[in-house]
Amino acid sequence: MGRDQEHDARGGRLRLALEILRWIPHGQGATARELHARLRAAAIDTSLRTVQRILHEDLVPLCGIVCTQDKMPFRYVWPAQEITWPQTLQSPQDSMLVAIARAHLALPVTSAPGWDNKHRVLDATVPPNVARMSETVLHAVSTALYHDREILLHADDSALAPLHLRPLGLLLCQGQLDLVALVLPEETLRYLPLAGMGRIEVTARTFQRPADFDLAQAMQTRLRFHTSKAVVAQLQGHPQLRTHSITEHVQGMEVCAYAMDEAAAQAWLHRHKDDIWNVDKNAWNEDDERT
Repeated sequence: MGRDQEHDARGGRLRLALEILRWIPHGQGATARELHARLRAAAIDTSLRTVQRILHEDLVPLCGIVCTQDKMPFRYVWPAQEITWPQTLQSPQDSMLVAIARAHLALPVTSAPGWDNKHRVLDATVPPNVARMSETVLHAVSTALYHDREILLHADDSALAPLHLRPLGLLLCQGQLDLVALVLPEETLRYLPLAGMGRIEVTARTFQRPADFDLAQAMQTRLRFHTSKAVVAQLQGHPQLRTHSITEHVQGMEVCAYAMDEAAAQAWLHRHKDDIWNVDKNAWNEDDERT
């Protein structure tokens, strides 16, 4: 498998598109080769060809990036006028990527047809080693979210019954996408990482979204505590905790984290109670986020 195909198979295209957007300076713009060099300097290993493909196939037609062709080499710049949403997108996945890209870059809020209250960026940090995500899964989830259709999440073990879900939104945090969904028949709210997710079947059944659901309120439990580097290492990749920031202090490592499942977060804190101190719930607010 070539490097370009490998990136697509791992779901790395979204991450690369967001990173490339971050490195395009306002005003003078940059060439594809300059952007490639900036990615390499940020320890993101990809090919120049991949950067060129994402620029021409994704960022120019979908995000309004302008390719100046008056002289070689071509430069890629943000448009002078406000970026408008493309009237025609190839798929729900395309429009979802544009919506997340705009939020990721903290661009002015504009209408995102079909994605109101269905996506949220909790921070702009993209770690160098993010979990792998299937393009097939991303496409299926995007389609179901866009059309408000129920899905069946099949486990790797065929003997297990699939999870019956009503998808409500996507959260991007620490470079990872999580699906916020209601699990039927109990209608329990769950947060499910797209990375490592099994086969998804998009059904023909549509549903009415809960009138009182607000994705902006979906991550209200926020923890701040001090701990050791060893415990921080265990926290990385926790299925129900997402780190917002990790700062080294004289009292130890200060961690701010979102608790996607409050009971699971409480159980984790109790399990490490001898190595965690200065615990404060909901100690940081929306002003600390880039949304």
